[in-house]
Amino acid sequence: MIFDCDGVLVDSERLIQDVDLRMIGEPGWRITRAEILEHHLGRSEDEVTANIERVPHPEVTSGWR
Repeated sequence: MIFDCDGVLVDSERLIQDVDLRMIGEPGWRITRAEILEHHLGRSEDEVTANIERVPHPEVTSGWR
């Protein structure tokens, strides 16, 4: 059994932000850490993905993930 101890044992939020910056940036969308914090902090993966795909950036296609 795995328990979600968000921020208790390991603060994974910063690691996820680094992954977001790299994965979103590779196709060419230059997003800043401040934008990641503003739009993604504390949200679920589904919400973050929906937000990324909602913003019109021609360099970020539906196959970006």
